[in-house]
Amino acid sequence: MKITVLGATGSVGRNVLDVSLAMDGVEIYAISANRNTEMLYRQISEYNPKMAAISDSNSFKEYDKSKTRGLKILKGRKGVNEIATADEVDLVFNALSGMAGLEPTVKALKAGKRVASANKESIVMGWHLIRKEIKYEGQFIPVDSEHSALLQLMKGEDKSDIKRVILTASGGAVYRKSIKELEETSPRECLNHPTWDMGFKITIDSATLMNKGLEIIEACNIFELDYGNVDVFIHPQSIVHAFLELSDGSVVAHMGVSDMRIPIQYAITHPRRVESPARRLRVDDISNLEFETPDVKKFPCLKIAVEAGKTSPGRCIQLCAADEAAVKAFGEEEIGFMQIPDVITREFENKPPSNISSYDKVEKEYNIIYKRVQKELKEWK
Repeated sequence: MKITVLGATGSVGRNVLDVSLAMDGVEIYAISANRNTEMLYRQISEYNPKMAAISDSNSFKEYDKSKTRGLKILKGRKGVNEIATADEVDLVFNALSGMAGLEPTVKALKAGKRVASANKESIVMGWHLIRKEIKYEGQFIPVDSEHSALLQLMKGEDKSDIKRVILTASGGAVYRKSIKELEETSPRECLNHPTWDMGFKITIDSATLMNKGLEIIEACNIFELDYGNVDVFIHPQSIVHAFLELSDGSVVAHMGVSDMRIPIQYAITHPRRVESPARRLRVDDISNLEFETPDVKKFPCLKIAVEAGKTSPGRCIQLCAADEAAVKAFGEEEIGFMQIPDVITREFENKPPSNISSYDKVEKEYNIIYKRVQKELKEWK
C-alpha cells in the first residue's frame, strides 16, 4: 500500500509516519509540509518518499535543495493536490490543519483514492462537497479517536436501532477552573493537556470545548445523525471514546488508551486489524472512570458550535474562521480566554454566506470572514 501523508510534520502526521514504518507492506509515497522544512528534510531522509510538497510559498523559495536527497519538491496547493492524486497512491492521509485540507480531500476522492482524514475543518465546512465525491463504502475514513470509535461501534448495527450516541471529552487543561480563574488563564496553561499531545490550535479548542463541538458536527455529518441524539460527557481519563445506546437498552462502549496511533492504524488497515505498537488497556485502567455533563455556562463554545452545525455550511464557515482568528488572538495574548466565544457570537450577527457550491467558494468566504474578524479584534484592542 502506497500512502501520501498531507501535513507530515504536524503531530498527527508524525504519528502516521511512525505507525507506517512499523507496518509490513506500507510505503510512504509522498509527504507534504507547510513551513517546517527542517523536519521535512529529516522525514525525506528517513522515509525516502518519491514525492514531496511545500505548501507555504516563502518556505518553498527558501528550501535547501542539498538536503532533499535530489528529490523534486512541488510547490503550493497545486503541489499538495498533485501528491494527493498521484496515480500510484492508494491512501491519502489528511493530517492538515484548517482550511487547507478541503481541496486535496475532494480531489483525492474524485481521483478514486481512499482518504483517511484528521482534518476537522474540511468535514465541518465542506462535508456537502466531500460527500458528493465518495464513491464506495470505506473510501472516506475518519481518524479522530471519537469518530473512529463510532465507525467501529456502528459497524453491523441497524441505523434504526441506534437511539443515542455519546462522545466523550477530556475537558482539556483548565476545565476545573472557575469563571473568574478562566478570565485570567493563559495560553500556556491551556496547552498543558492532561491526556493528548496535540498542536496549538486543537489544544486551545479542547480547552474551550470548541473541539468537541466541531466533533459533534463531524459525527452528525459523517454518520448522518440527528443532533438531538448526540450527547457529550466530560471524561478526564480519555479511555472511553464513544458510547452507543441501542433500542434494546444495551449501551456499548469503545475503549482504548489515549494514543492516536490506534485510530491512525485502523484508518490505514480498515476494515482489518493488525498488531499495534500502542500500550494495551488494562482492567485496572478502567476501575475509576469519571463522567459528567459539560458546563456550557463556563464553556459556551460547545453549544455555539452545535447551533452552527444545525444551521448551515455557511454558518459553519463563520464558526471556523472566527474561532481561528480568536484562538490566534488569544495565543498572542490580545484577548482573554473567555472572550473567544464572544468573538464568535459577534461574527454570527452577520448573515452567513450561502450557495457554497465549491471549495473555492468555501475558501473565499472563509478568508473574508477571517479578515473581518481580525479587523474587529484590532478595533477591540
